[in-house]
Amino acid sequence: MAIQPIDLQVMYAQSANVSKLAGNVQAAQLAESITQQTTVVQQNLENSKRVHSASDDKANNQKITDKKGGNGSGGFRQNGRNEKSENEESSSQTAGSSSPYLGTIIDIVG
Repeated sequence: MAIQPIDLQVMYAQSANVSKLAGNVQAAQLAESITQQTTVVQQNLENSKRVHSASDDKANNQKITDKKGGNGSGGFRQNGRNEKSENEESSSQTAGSSSPYLGTIIDIVG
């Protein structure tokens, strides 16, 4: 059985259609992958900007605390106050067990 010229024309036309469809599918897949990669790159850039801004904020905060602290004595004063208030709270709790009204009645009649 021999191949007729009309059969060849039909086969070439069909193969051209198939190749066009395959090319369109590949182009669509390529475009989709490019858009996905673009969004990933944009998200990474935004994340890196957030990280850099956070580290810049930390650096600025450290500069501020260095200026406030000076020789570092300011922090010790606060700690001393906190220790005193903790001691007062613990003593008031022990005294509170002796009187249930301690600290709840305030005399404002001067």
